[in-house]
Amino acid sequence: MNPGMFVTLLYMVLHHPSRTAKIVRAGHTPALFFSTKSSKVVPVQPRGIALGLDATGTLFDEDLEVQQVQFQEGDVLLSFTDGIIEAKNTSGDEFGMERLARTIRRNAESSAQVIIDKVLAEVDGFCGDAEQADDITLVVTKFIGTS
Repeated sequence: MNPGMFVTLLYMVLHHPSRTAKIVRAGHTPALFFSTKSSKVVPVQPRGIALGLDATGTLFDEDLEVQQVQFQEGDVLLSFTDGIIEAKNTSGDEFGMERLARTIRRNAESSAQVIIDKVLAEVDGFCGDAEQADDITLVVTKFIGTS
């Protein structure tokens, strides 16, 4: 990489038998976790700096944290790029984390594909005729049972 460049990363390991996801984040947008038990959306934001900002790797190693989430049936984990929350409408307003959380809460009982479709439709509707300025990537993980 050229000097001054960096890369963010979110790495997730899903383990179905234990109903867990282990998440590491290196400067990336936090994941969002919807709990059916509490009906709340909470950020999953382990510590970690972006790749390329620490020439020796010492700070990166010291700062890196792993967080684990425990799934119950119906829980949703959403990982995404900042192009979703930073998407702007023609007035320059950003879509934002709260709109994204509301969209997840409203559609949490749907399938992972429907949640993806709804999020993308909400972003598109919010932006209207504004030009897309950044990439939009979205992964939805939904725990639907033990089998």
